Amino acid sequence: MQTPETKILVRKLRKGDVSAFDFIFKNYNQKVFNFCLQFLKKRQDAEEVTQEVFIALWENREKITSNTLLSSYFYGIARNKIYNIYRKSFYIQAHIEYLNSREKRLESFAEDEVLYNELNQFLNETIDDLPPKRKEVFELSRFEGLTYKEIAKRMKISENTVDVQMRKALVFLRNALKDFY
Repeated sequence: MQTPETKILVRKLRKGDVSAFDFIFKNYNQKVFNFCLQFLKKRQDAEEVTQEVFIALWENREKITSNTLLSSYFYGIARNKIYNIYRKSFYIQAHIEYLNSREKRLESFAEDEVLYNELNQFLNETIDDLPPKRKEVFELSRFEGLTYKEIAKRMKISENTVDVQMRKALVFLRNALKDFY
């Protein structure tokens, strides 16, 4: 509940009386500042929010009723501005973390791509080192996806020969990969 003097002060404020605003500012400025400082910890941030609270008071003075408790009004505005600072800080921090993790993923991706290209080149060179018929059997099986039966028919050899050539090719490649790693 407002005192009669405060009600008169609020009415004057609503009409744009600068002296009424100055009086309110002098009486509430330190209280609002201390309230803000409790939550923000940085003096500069508390000063900025305190200033924004009184700017909001002046800009919205016509909306204030004579029954409005000024302290509640000030603390409500300050609380909302502090929440906005926390929210903004949280989003900024989350965005920074996202960018850092994205940068790490991109670095990892680049490293993976280099390793993949090196391995792919090594495998191609190693496959080229296979004897011609064994290389052909391996490529038909692994690159064209043919079955042993289809390879045997195409190359006019037995399925057993295809199986033996594939086993030898895989052993050769496994041994070469051990040396690569």
